[in-house]
Amino acid sequence: MKKITIFAASLFLLFSVSCKKDNNNPNPNATIVESGKWIITKFVDDNVNETANLAAYDFTFNSNGNVSAVSSANTMNGTWSLGTDDSKQKFNLDFASPSSFEELSEDWLILQINASAIQLTHTSGGNNFADTLFFGKK
Repeated sequence: MKKITIFAASLFLLFSVSCKKDNNNPNPNATIVESGKWIITKFVDDNVNETANLAAYDFTFNSNGNVSAVSSANTMNGTWSLGTDDSKQKFNLDFASPSSFEELSEDWLILQINASAIQLTHTSGGNNFADTLFFGKK
């Protein structure tokens, strides 16, 4: 009887340890993106450099999936997320308006994310231009 009790306790311990999920290990890219304010250092859309149109905005990516872009005159709100599509790491941005921000709304391919830079690209169907969106840490 003692062997059965020890065996049952061992099985319980094995299953309780192996089924434990570690929710305290966030995506390291999300941790970087959520740390502080970012500015657009390069934005090329359909082969047109549009960096100057958005350079005045400070972007803050919040852990709840919201993003805010704040300038001295305006605040634009949207959503963001990190994900995977066809085994490629993606940075998803969505702004409903105005049109200058709608152009940022894409599932961007992540080229690089580090403590000082976020580099993204997206190739649109039809025109085959590779759009680029680079953020620098403010």
